[in-house]
Amino acid sequence: VGAVRVLSRRMVDEARAIRLFAWSWCTIVGATFVGVAVAQRQIVLVNGLASSAGVAFAVLWFVCALFQRQLVSQHGPRLLLVCLVGLSFLSFDPAMTDLGRPYEALLLCAALVLGEL
Repeated sequence: VGAVRVLSRRMVDEARAIRLFAWSWCTIVGATFVGVAVAQRQIVLVNGLASSAGVAFAVLWFVCALFQRQLVSQHGPRLLLVCLVGLSFLSFDPAMTDLGRPYEALLLCAALVLGEL
């Protein structure tokens, strides 16, 4: 990822390169997470985890949001990806953890928003 970012900075139009990288990164990550959400809804991939796994998952997405903030400099694609991940996680039909459906989604959304601050 870092190498692609460095190579994109060598383009003649640096602003276009940054915009292209930001939208490409967010499209790839968003499509991957939507695919996981659809798979979770169709065939249950993960079910019945402990509450601590839900908290660890939220911490992981908090770190991902911090990483995205450093990697993608534009606000539009980054915030669109946060909304997409939050809405995808809200659509998980069987709850992944013992926290239950609304609480694990709220925990993840709070971690994503906190990572963006």
